[in-house]
Amino acid sequence: MAYKVKQKKIRYSPFTKNQIVSIGRIEGLSFGHSLKFAEFMKKRFPKEADEHYVREWARRFKTGSPERYMDKKSLNVYGKLRWHTK
Repeated sequence: MAYKVKQKKIRYSPFTKNQIVSIGRIEGLSFGHSLKFAEFMKKRFPKEADEHYVREWARRFKTGSPERYMDKKSLNVYGKLRWHTK
């Protein structure tokens, strides 16, 4: 007789802004760019919990022109962000 094993559903919680900044720094972004990257990710993908996807976006920001990888909705969010120059 086969027994059914009840599997637990794994629940992933979204990344915090600090965690996204850390991922950006690991991927080679400067502190200022990783702050902008984290702000973009929290506004565009507020419930994102996949680290590989966040790293992919960090690499896109690292190229210096992430706009070429963005769709219309992402461009709209990116355009509304402010660069902190101080």
